Amino acid sequence: MTDLKRGAAVSLLICYLITVCGCTLRRTPPEPEPTPAPTAAPTPSPEPTPSPAVTFTPDPTATPGPTPEPTEEPTPEPTAEPVMSKARRSGALIVPDEYGPVIPLRYEPAPDSFFDSACMIGNSMVQGFQLWAGLHNVTCLSETGATVYSALKKIDLRPVRNNRYSNIYLMLGLNEVGIGPEEFTENYAKIIDYIRACQPEANIIAVSVTPVVRWVTQQPYTSYTLENINELNAALRELCAGKECWYLDIASELSDEEGYLLELYAYRGDGKHMEANGYELWADIMRTHYVDEGLLSE
Repeated sequence: MTDLKRGAAVSLLICYLITVCGCTLRRTPPEPEPTPAPTAAPTPSPEPTPSPAVTFTPDPTATPGPTPEPTEEPTPEPTAEPVMSKARRSGALIVPDEYGPVIPLRYEPAPDSFFDSACMIGNSMVQGFQLWAGLHNVTCLSETGATVYSALKKIDLRPVRNNRYSNIYLMLGLNEVGIGPEEFTENYAKIIDYIRACQPEANIIAVSVTPVVRWVTQQPYTSYTLENINELNAALRELCAGKECWYLDIASELSDEEGYLLELYAYRGDGKHMEANGYELWADIMRTHYVDEGLLSE
């Protein structure tokens, strides 16, 4: 059977079946593909709820007002250091004050003419001063070996009774080294009182006891020790303060750092007196340590 015949037979069969069965041949539409159920979107996991931050409630603070301007404290005036007074007047005299009885170094050296009205009283040290110091206008009244016991008896003091002096120097003590300081000053005070009675307007100046060289202090049984000399000078300064007299310290300039008389100035014969240059230094100290009205204002 040919394909044509076969096709016609099939068509006739179909028509017959339709007529007999009363069925209408319809084309069955293809079943729709099942629609996939919508996939639910994945529910996101809930984010963890953050713990609430701890909040510190500050203490209630007062609302700051305007900052007041700082009040300036007045700067206190610096307290002036008290000035020590060197001298004061006591009647017609110029006497030591708070500075003490030691005559201070002066700004201007005194001319030699200043000593025209000066007098020096004492032992053989005064004789050496008269010969070699170079201040020949100083009236010198002395006696070899004079002491505080014998000065009023042995020394001719008529010039002190008859003349007027501005400054009177006393040089005693070298022959008294070794006696007690109380006995020394007791008799020294009598000489001061005598001179003041004769010379009420004169400045009285006690010259320090001079040192001796080292080898003198090392001799057996000697009283010329540094301790004894220093003891007399300390007592003499104290006496001057009580008597309104002045103290001229020449010992410090004539001695070495230990307190002995420098060999440079010492008389080799005894180690106690001085050569000419020692007396010259003594005079120079007097020129730069003197008493006049200038001490009241310096």
